Amino acid sequence: MGVEFDTVTKTFGTVRAVQDLTLEVRDGEFLVLVGPSGCGKTTALRMVAGLEQPTAGDIRIDGRSVLGVEPRDRDIAMVFQSYALYPHMSVYDNLAFGLRQRKTPRAEVDRRIREVAEMLEISHLLGRRPRELSGGQRQRVALGRAIARRPRVFLMDEPLSNLDAQLRLRTRAELSDLHRRLGTTLIYVTHDQVEAMTMGTRIAVMNEGLLQQVDTPRGIYERPANTFVATFIGSPSMNLLRGELIPGPDGGRFTAPAIDIPVNRLPAVTLPAPVVLGIRPEAFHRWPQALPAPISGPAILVEPHGPDLYVTLDAGGQNVTARLDPAADVHPGDILGLVPTGEALHWFDAETGQRLAAEPAPAGLTRA
Repeated sequence: MGVEFDTVTKTFGTVRAVQDLTLEVRDGEFLVLVGPSGCGKTTALRMVAGLEQPTAGDIRIDGRSVLGVEPRDRDIAMVFQSYALYPHMSVYDNLAFGLRQRKTPRAEVDRRIREVAEMLEISHLLGRRPRELSGGQRQRVALGRAIARRPRVFLMDEPLSNLDAQLRLRTRAELSDLHRRLGTTLIYVTHDQVEAMTMGTRIAVMNEGLLQQVDTPRGIYERPANTFVATFIGSPSMNLLRGELIPGPDGGRFTAPAIDIPVNRLPAVTLPAPVVLGIRPEAFHRWPQALPAPISGPAILVEPHGPDLYVTLDAGGQNVTARLDPAADVHPGDILGLVPTGEALHWFDAETGQRLAAEPAPAGLTRA
């Protein structure tokens, strides 16, 4: 079942937690709401669940408004960060609680619990109490309780944040596989952009109550709508360099202290113009030391990351981080030259931060 936010606003006193949110969650998709703490993503989820009421706008499930509909009558299941298991009940009884509240026949309750327990590999835990379980096992029980109800929509609010890194990685894969098998609409809230990129069929990025961009993970990464999305999605984040784009005999150049980059796709601005140039860390090559580099400066931070080496240099007062070959012989203080590759340049308005469309420059411009 699809979920629609129609110009939804939620205020708490003078604070606008969500502002004019218009978003369609398609039937059967895994949509991730991602953003920093306080961006409004959890408030949006709670409004779908009926735990909060919109100040303005409408929310529809399967085409029908759910304003005024009690949470228990919305046919949704929510998984919380805190697990929310009943400590005095066994795993079996925790899984059965929602079904029993709906007066589901006993045989059907038992059948669904056994089926879900096998799916999540917790059959051997059915007789235990929550205090006897690890964090990962408790999270599986919380997921199982939601799955057993077979709701129209799953809502998940940072369900993996209490797990250690290794278990979070495994559970992430299990959730994605589970969604493929169930085919139920799933809205997942997280502040972790890695979770968003690896799990969602689409991602909705929020900041300060406003929806910034909705797209596939690849679309978000390759075509960020503004500087916020550009720096929030990706680790390390995209480099944002302030400078001036000036016309030249072969097209144009982006210039700033210690930076001089020829460009072959110019943004739609009147030249010369102040702009923000975005470059991902992986979009650099090391420049031969004998030649003047498009970007140069001393290395101020060298971070080995196994198969990668992240080097941050000071280019005329602006930090630039590049992902290089781990065999590169670079030390703090070394003067380093970098060149961005191919079509690796992203252009943003210097005042608004919005993405600027780029057009091919005149023929003959040397590629950066």
